[in-house]
Amino acid sequence: MSLLAELWKVHNPEGIVISNIRTWDLADYTATSMHDLMVTALEHRETPKFVVVDEGSTHFDARTNSYEVAAQWTPAAKRFAKIGIEVAAIVGHTGKDLHPEAKRLTTLALWKAEQKLVEFFGSWPAESDRPTNPLFAGSLDNLEATAASYSPDDAAPWAWNLEAELFSLDLDWPDLLDQLRQRGPAE
Repeated sequence: MSLLAELWKVHNPEGIVISNIRTWDLADYTATSMHDLMVTALEHRETPKFVVVDEGSTHFDARTNSYEVAAQWTPAAKRFAKIGIEVAAIVGHTGKDLHPEAKRLTTLALWKAEQKLVEFFGSWPAESDRPTNPLFAGSLDNLEATAASYSPDDAAPWAWNLEAELFSLDLDWPDLLDQLRQRGPAE
């Protein structure tokens, strides 16, 4: 994901990278909650954005966060393009623990069967453990190493604290940002 973010940044030098990885030197902004992500994205609405949420196997686990993903991530993700988010990546370990909604919204899935081997897919059926629709015939291997780094001790925390009904309010983007700032994160 670091290599993709680096390549994206080369083509979008004014763009910003937002992540819950606090020690990732490629991240311009840290967002460790859904509320933080939306505030940061709206504060920089006109700027192209690349979002990475690490530890998706925990934060997007359907067994523990089913309601939160469906009520917070899904409605926000369907609006990401309108607020300048060009890439929203969830980094996880397996397809077994990734929420079906996160899979359903996938338009590019990377699958690493081995550390230096990656396959690219165009979709991920909600109930499947693996993505489908390969974009290339075979795997890509020995990709260039990323120059970006982060601490392996970084837990990449995430909190589901966005108001569930936020997008049902009749607000434009600046007013939504004002509401987020005034109300603060949901408890």
